[in-house]
Order: sequence, then C-alpha cells, then structure tokens
Amino acid sequence: MPRKGPVPKRPILPDPKFGIESACALHQQGDAAREEVGRRADHVRMRFEVIATRTGRDPMDIFTQALGNAMPLVEVRPRRVGGATYQVPMEVRPDRRQAMAMRWLISYARLRPGKSMTEKLANELMDAANNQGQSIKKREDTHKNGGSQQGLRPLRW
Repeated sequence: MPRKGPVPKRPILPDPKFGIESACALHQQGDAAREEVGRRADHVRMRFEVIATRTGRDPMDIFTQALGNAMPLVEVRPRRVGGATYQVPMEVRPDRRQAMAMRWLISYARLRPGKSMTEKLANELMDAANNQGQSIKKREDTHKNGGSQQGLRPLRW
C-alpha cells in the first residue's frame, strides 16, 4: 500500500480481433508462468472458434453471458466485534465481481478432464452460459453463504 493516495488502475489492452478487455484477461489464465503463452492471440481465438463451431452462436455473446452468470452479487467478509469474528454479508464491487468470475472460470476449467486448456476453457464457458458447471455452483454457494448470514447485515461497515 502506498502512503500517498490510491494505486492507479492499470489499463488492459483489448483483444485486437474481438475488441473487449475481458477477453484479454482470459489470455493470462491466472498464472504468471503461462502469461506469455496465454497472451498469444491464437489461444483466445481458438477458444472462441471451438465455442462458435459447437454452439453456432457468436462466441462473444457466449463469453459475456458466461461472465455475467458467474459474477457473484454478495460475499461474506470477516468482521471482528467484541472479541468474536462474524461472517458479515456484503455486496461485491463491480471490478471485484468480474475478477472473481474470471478467476473461478479459469480455475474450474483447469480442473476439468481433457487434453488442452483451449477445450477445457471453452467447455467451462459454454456451461457457465447455460447456468451449469462448477463456476456457477461456486457462485450459488457464495450467495447461499451470504443469505444464511442475513442477521449480521447491521454489522456492515
């Protein structure tokens, strides 16, 4: 944390073919060692081509729908009150909401059985667009956990 002011946001360059910043974030695949490999435009284009051939729809529509379906609205955060730690439900900021959704999509795509990350991520995106898959289950579990703690809402800060 800097002592003077907030840290400025780093701009994410959009994908040259699809022109969306979110698609560029999927290049990274969440791992610094694979960042250069993931940034190659071929990987994202291959994922979107797999989605287009299997569904027959626009891959950017599938991607934005999957990302929207995986975004959580509520999460629980620890709050210490009087020597006890409570899990307090709070709304998720929009930038954190998108980051969590992408992190879940990438991490659960890695756990899928299959040969290449291209196929795994394409399958996870198609499942998330249809409100299925592990990333959607994670979002529902997060919402369920936040809903069970409704009595602690006055402790929000």
